[in-house]
This record gives sequence, structure tokens and C-alpha cells, in this order.
Amino acid sequence: MDTNSTEPSCSLEALRGSEGVCRFFALISFSSNFANNQKRRVMGKCKYCGKKAGFLSSIHKECEELHTQGLIECKEFVETTLFNPAETSTKITDTLEVFRQKNFLSEDEIRQIIQEEAKYHRVNSTVELNRLRELSAANYLTQKILDENLNSYSEGFIKEKCKQYFDRKIELEAVADSLATYRYRNKDFRDILLDSLNTASRRFLEDGVISDEERSLFNNFVGEFGINIGDLPSKYADSNIIKVKQLTFLKDLQNGEKPNFIVDAAPVILTKGEFFVWVYKGVTAYEERTKSEWVGRSGGASIRICKGVYYHVGQSKGHKVSTQYMAAVGTGFLMLTNKNIIFYSRSKSIKVAYKKIIALQPYSDGVEIQRETSQKRLVFSGFDSWFIMNLLSTLEL
Repeated sequence: MDTNSTEPSCSLEALRGSEGVCRFFALISFSSNFANNQKRRVMGKCKYCGKKAGFLSSIHKECEELHTQGLIECKEFVETTLFNPAETSTKITDTLEVFRQKNFLSEDEIRQIIQEEAKYHRVNSTVELNRLRELSAANYLTQKILDENLNSYSEGFIKEKCKQYFDRKIELEAVADSLATYRYRNKDFRDILLDSLNTASRRFLEDGVISDEERSLFNNFVGEFGINIGDLPSKYADSNIIKVKQLTFLKDLQNGEKPNFIVDAAPVILTKGEFFVWVYKGVTAYEERTKSEWVGRSGGASIRICKGVYYHVGQSKGHKVSTQYMAAVGTGFLMLTNKNIIFYSRSKSIKVAYKKIIALQPYSDGVEIQRETSQKRLVFSGFDSWFIMNLLSTLEL
């Protein structure tokens, strides 16, 4: 027998005496503990119910079926009841708790189902909005999704109030009250107001005439909410808002009134009695330029006199050819006053009195001007020309 071995011995010799008996029972205890440890390792618990699941298993088949069915039924329940005004919040939360216990749905799974429904279905009433607030308080809904629904509802509510105002159904104060009633996270009410104003302006333009009542509705709305027509976002550069405002200015001029057009820090000095009617931004000015070059033909022959020196025999007659082209001279502001067209940029400034214009050619994106004092054409590009054409007609110069 190898006395250096650490393994228990079961030989008859080893069993002789008390020492051998102890070693025998130690071997039995070791084997029993090893078997129990291995059994615990392979006997898992069901991840749904928490009870023993059997050898090398972590789920009960029936529990898994209950869970799968619960996900389907919970989704159907949320879709049909979450925004149903006939259902109470208490009933909804109680039913969700039943799904959690009976079908082993986790809070994260229930929360995900609710958030998906709330994300793609926007609330349409205060009842639905309060429902989401209660679910958010119960940690079933994130603050982000709640805010998105709140913004969507607030936007729809405010737009409806604006529409009612332009339909002469409510006073302007009711629109202002709607702004104070509903908070609007991470967005500006100005976007909603401009969108509503643009929609109303399109309706005003349908008959091609702005009535005094429509003019009053428009001006009161703009004044109440401090909308500066001369400083609108770029997406409204050619909007219905601009056209309606321009028509109201033309009507002011026809009535002998001065248009209330606000220009912040104007870079030009106006003459006595002169006032701004409109200002375009991002306009490019072009002036006609002449380019000349000398062209012609030569004839005869060249005779070599010496190395590097030739004498040309014959005749050569050339002539000058001139071509006209339009050269960009700057991009800046085109200001229309009651007396002049004024262009201002860092590289070039141009002033043309209406009375000095002998011809005006309108284009879809600008105008071409022929001046009395110059034969060179002048073009301004980057705006709709209809307003300037109507302005000159209205001023009766």
C-alpha cells in the first residue's frame, strides 16, 4: 500500500482497527456530500414560479405557456382599455396585477406593453391624459412618453382654439388662455401659432381678396402674440402669412395709411417722409457688365532675317468684340420703401428711385430693372416679384 496516497482505501487491511473504520465512514460521507452537491447543481428552479423545475431544467412547460399567453392577453387588454374612457384606472392597474401574478409577467414586460401603446396612440382628451399621468405615477410609463403625449394633446388643443378664433367662434382671449392652461415641454408655442396663422392665411387667400374682417383677425392675432412678420423662420419665407401681410400693407397704402412694418437696426438712412414697406433678406444683385476682346486674322508670309528674327510680309486687320454678361455684385437686403428700392450688402449698395425706373421685368424669383440714368440692366434675385409689381401699381407713381 502506498502510504503517500491521499485517496481513501477500502481494502480489508485498511478496515482493520479503529483507524480503518473511521476512514471507511469518511469515504461514505464524502461520496454522499459530493452526490448532493451535484444534485443541487443540476436541479434548477423555474424562472416563472420559482419552484423546482427538475433535472437540468429552469422552467416548467405549463408556466412558460401561461407566460406566453399572458403577454398576448395583456397586450390585447392594454390596446382595448388604456384609452377607453369607460375603464377606470383602478380596474386597469388591478388587471395588470393579475397578469403579473397569474401569468408571471414582470413589471418591465408590462411597462413595455403600456409604453408601446402610449407611444403610437396620442391622447385626445383630458381623461386619456389623466390616465397616462396615473400610469406614470405607478411607474408604468416614462416621463418622456408622458411629455410627448402632453405636447401632442396641447398642440392639438391650441390649434383648435386658433381655428375657432379665425372662424369667429371665440374671442382672442380664449386662445391666450389655452396657452396658459397647457404646459408644453421642450418646444415653443410660437411654432403652433405660426402654423395656425399660416393655415388661416391660406383660407383667406382662396378668394384672392382680404376682407376688412380678415385683415382685423390677422393683425389682432399677430399683435397679441408678438409675431414679427419681418423676422419669421426661414420655412415661412414664401408662406401664406407673408402674402396676407403684404396684401394688408397694400390695402393700408390704398387707404392712405402707413404700414406698420418693423425693421430692426436698418443699415440705411431714409429721407424725410420715407418709410419701409417691406424688406427681403438673402437677395443677390446682378449688374450688367461688358467684356471686350480683340480678335482678327493675319495673312502673308514670314521671312527669316537672321537667327531668331523674322519679318512678316502681308497685312493683319483685327477688331474689338464686346459681350454683355450679368455679374453678381453682392448678397444682402432688398428694402422697399414708399419712394425707393434700396439694396444693401457689405460689398455693394444700390438705390433706385421708383420714378427713375423706365422698365420692370418680373420673374418668378426676382425682377429686372431698366433705369433712366443707366443703360446697364440691374437684376435682383431671391424673392417673389408679385408684391413689388403690385406695390408700384398701388403707389401710382
